[in-house]
Amino acid sequence: MARQEDEKTFEVNTEFITLGQFLKACNLVNAGGEVKAWLEEEEFLVNGEPEIRRGRKLRPGDTVRLPDRLLIRVIASEKRAANIANKMPGGAIDSEIESD
Repeated sequence: MARQEDEKTFEVNTEFITLGQFLKACNLVNAGGEVKAWLEEEEFLVNGEPEIRRGRKLRPGDTVRLPDRLLIRVIASEKRAANIANKMPGGAIDSEIESD
C-alpha cells in the first residue's frame, strides 16, 4: 500500500537559501559537515531531480523531497512577496500556494 505523502511549506525572506542552510533551518542537521554526509548518504530531490550539492540555491517555487518522502515547498515570506510586488510594474503578484 502506498504511503500518503505529506507536504509542508518553508518561507524564505531572501532571494534564495542554500540546500545546506535549508536543512539546518529545518533542524534536520546540526552542522555543515553533517549536511555533506547526509546528502551523500540519503536521496534528496529538488524539483524532482536528485541533488547532492549543499550549495544548491533554493528559490520560492522550488520543492525539496526528503528521504522520508516529505515534500517541502519553498515559498516567499509575505514580506518578501510584498517587496517583489512593489518593484514590479503594474502591481502585486499572486503569492498563494494551494495545498492538497
